[in-house]
This record gives sequence, C-alpha cells and structure tokens, in this order.
Amino acid sequence: MKAVAIALALLGTLIMLSPFAVVPPTKVLEEMGDREVLFAVWLSLATSLVSTALVLSLALPTAYSLSRGFAGSGLVEALLSAPNALPPVAVGALLLIFFSRTPIGQLVDSVIPIVFSVPGIIIAQASVTFPLALKPLRSAMRGLHEDVLLMARTLGCTNFCLFKKIILPSISNTLKSSSVLVFTRSLAEFGATVTLAGSIRFKTETLPIAIYLNMSSGNLEKMIALITLASFLGFALLSLSKRWES
Repeated sequence: MKAVAIALALLGTLIMLSPFAVVPPTKVLEEMGDREVLFAVWLSLATSLVSTALVLSLALPTAYSLSRGFAGSGLVEALLSAPNALPPVAVGALLLIFFSRTPIGQLVDSVIPIVFSVPGIIIAQASVTFPLALKPLRSAMRGLHEDVLLMARTLGCTNFCLFKKIILPSISNTLKSSSVLVFTRSLAEFGATVTLAGSIRFKTETLPIAIYLNMSSGNLEKMIALITLASFLGFALLSLSKRWES
C-alpha cells in the first residue's frame, strides 16, 4: 500500500516537472515577471480572498443552523450542496442566465456589474466553493454539546457571544482548514468564472483563465510560467491545510 502511494507521488512529480523538458527554467522565471502574469496572480489572490471571506461569513451561520437541525434541513443542505454535483461550467451558466435574463438578477447587475466583470469572478468562486466550507463546518458544529450552549445562553450569552466565546474556539482547526481549502479552490476555479465573467485580458484574467488564453494562443513559455506559479501556490496552501487537519 505504501509503495502505491509513493509510486503515485513520483508519477505526479514527473508530470508536474514535465513542462521544463519543453521550456528551460530560466525562460519560465523570466516570464514570471511579465505584466500579464503579475496581473493574473494579483487578480486571483484578490478575488479569492474576497470570495473566501464571503463564503465563510455565509457558511458559518448556515452550518450552525443545519447542525442544530430543523424541519426540512436535509433538503436545504442538499440544495446548498448542489454545486458539488454540477460541472462548474453549468454553475456559471445558471449564474449567467440569472444575472442577465431574470428581473432580480438584471436589477442586481445594473447596480453592481456582475456579468463579464470582476464581481462576477467573486460570485462564481463563492458559488462553487460554498459547499466545500459548509459540510466540514456543519460536521464540526454538530459535535458541540447542546448542554454547553444552553448553559451559556442561561448565563446571558448572546448569539454573538456564543459564536465568539464557544463555537469559534471549538471549531478553530476546521475553520482554518476550510478557509485554506476554499481559498485554494477559488484560485483554481475556471469553468464557472469563464462562463459568468468571461476571459477578458487585463480585466477578468485570473490565473486559470490566463493559462487557457496563453495555451490557446500557443504561448508555451508564459503558460508554463503561470502553471508553475499556480502549482506552487496550491501546494503551499494545501500543505498548510493538512497541517491544521492533523
């Protein structure tokens, strides 16, 4: 069993290093300073940070409600987890239809431009990653003893106090690992983003979209530089997440 894991890890390493057989590492390093590459990295980090904050601000109260249970909570959780069962491009298509063809969506888009814009990137990322935070947070909160929460309430603890003093400290590791997972997945999001926000250079060009655009135009050097940066960021963040999980 151990040999299989090591063999797969070695195979993965070979695949990750294979681009350097085509393009010299010095050329890849040179391309990393390109204006388009730096823009894609900056936009990906900025939108992923905002979408992660948005996801957590919504997932925490939702997970708590689901962990306590209520009539129809199973159906609510299934609906909120639906993006996990859909291809990201389908999620993006649904969002595009909502914001461009429905009265409510059009009203929102007229106030805050969503379609083919940076806010659209954030909405797409948040829609795809929300279930990734919801499930582990709900599971962690389900382990909280109801007696402890009830005692805190009888002592005058408000909902805010309950979250700050009891719930958040109890699920801190799960919250940290979920945050990193959501942020990492947001960095890698492509299908929903390209469908809702488009692939506009120097406007909605995140790391995955920049990789796609440069692959389409045959710019291997820049594409490999982008892949290298994305791989480094992903590996570093996932390693951090595993540390908190353990």
